[in-house]
Amino acid sequence: MPPRVLVVRSGTRSVFEGGAPAGIEVIERVSHSVEPVRGEDPPSAERPDLAVFTSRIAVAQALGAGAPAGLRRRLEGVRIAAVGRATAEALRDVGVAPAVVAEGSAAALLDALPPAMRGAGVLWPCGEDASEELSRGLERRGARVERRVVYRKVPAPADPSIAREIAERPFAAFAATSPSALVWLWDGLGDAERARLRGTPAVALGPATQAAMRERGISRIETTSAARFADLIEMLAGLAGGVAPK
Repeated sequence: MPPRVLVVRSGTRSVFEGGAPAGIEVIERVSHSVEPVRGEDPPSAERPDLAVFTSRIAVAQALGAGAPAGLRRRLEGVRIAAVGRATAEALRDVGVAPAVVAEGSAAALLDALPPAMRGAGVLWPCGEDASEELSRGLERRGARVERRVVYRKVPAPADPSIAREIAERPFAAFAATSPSALVWLWDGLGDAERARLRGTPAVALGPATQAAMRERGISRIETTSAARFADLIEMLAGLAGGVAPK
């Protein structure tokens, strides 16, 4: 019987779109759905000097077909910075070429931007639960940051089958793609299941998810250096003893 792994994701894309690891049984659960947050910009809204995107979902909600027309107009011709290759690819898919592409985290994006940004207007389309790390870092450099919420994550109902799976046939490893996905998982478990997961090898997609795992006492955590599903799959397969897809 192959080892089993649990993946909890909060995004719209399956972690295993490119194929699941060989020799492993994968249980994937979706913790949240995505709900657009709409708001039309007034004609007098300031044109930013820079726009930053930290997720594919933000790109779809700010620049996709259903995005507010005023927001799309404000972003026309603006210099764009992206966190992660997936976000950069989403921008290219809607016809926008990012000028800056940083690997996988707010810290990496700050490293790629100028240390002094006094007076620069930065527009940040993001999710309701986005960390303030990026905006605080930009403001310390003198930038004026407009944090524009364009979507929120709506938690799915608790899934009692996960607790049964953990109790009856423990997972060889598990992964979470975001802090919100981990919180959803954790809140749906009892003390015994949480204790078992604390001793289960885990993979965190990025440092924010790693921090959330540490807060909950998970003892062994591997963390992707960038927010790439391929890295998560490779680490998960290694922990569980499977072979990552090529």
